[in-house]
Amino acid sequence: MGDEFTGNEIFKGDLDEKKIMSTAKTLNIIFIVDTSGSMLVKEKVRVKENDVEVEKEMSRIDAVNESFTKMIPALREIQKDCISQFELKIAIMTFDYDARWIVEPRNITEYNHDPIDCSKWQTLYSKAFDELDQKLSRKEFIPKIGKVAEPYIMFLTDGAPTEGDDYDSALDRLLENAWFKHSQRYAVLMGKEAIDSTSARQAVSRFISGEPSEGIIEAVAAEEICAAVEANTIKSIIDATKRTPVSDDDNGRNDEGDGSGSGNDDGGFGGYDFDKDFDEEYGEDSFS
Repeated sequence: MGDEFTGNEIFKGDLDEKKIMSTAKTLNIIFIVDTSGSMLVKEKVRVKENDVEVEKEMSRIDAVNESFTKMIPALREIQKDCISQFELKIAIMTFDYDARWIVEPRNITEYNHDPIDCSKWQTLYSKAFDELDQKLSRKEFIPKIGKVAEPYIMFLTDGAPTEGDDYDSALDRLLENAWFKHSQRYAVLMGKEAIDSTSARQAVSRFISGEPSEGIIEAVAAEEICAAVEANTIKSIIDATKRTPVSDDDNGRNDEGDGSGSGNDDGGFGGYDFDKDFDEEYGEDSFS
């Protein structure tokens, strides 16, 4: 298919490859990143630069940025290997006192990572949950036509929800969204404060799709954060692209902003038959 992807270059395929990709299943890879002030706290780490180990200061947001920089070329390679079956798209939301999309769904071959900045504000999980609920819809991030794989969603935070944040209600609403319900979801607790926080653990335990022992990733040091985000995402997307999702063009939900995803414990992204299973679970009137 041409040269391999390297570094942060943008893949430029020929016309036939673009036609192939247009018929592939869309797989949205969504990251939700805490950008509250505590993410700026720095620590000394030892890293390799040009094969030489050096000591440098790195904050948690630095570690997140480094993980994206290392991960994107690997995701491009995965896209190259599954170009006729899947179209990988990346989206990034940041949140503090509010939530905003700094990257709306973009083909992974066209994405170059720009460093994520932090604020000095609070950590309102509810804002992130509500914003995600709005976008997981055929009217927003889910393609209106074509086939769709279960979204992959990773939530990254280094702290508990700000006191008074009604995140439980927002999470209740999000859990009613069928695209979310049928997505693969993970959470990364960064730093000892988040790992030891009862409220943070309770919130992300409901957010993830599997058991806490598998869905909650703990990373104390900055280098652990970088490794955890990169390794879990790459493994999950490789596993996903080895299976076949089965969402057809007429599947979605009504104008209340929900939709359907594929997958169950037996077959991952390909075990959920939308034409049959989703109708039975939600009713035919659920489709838009």
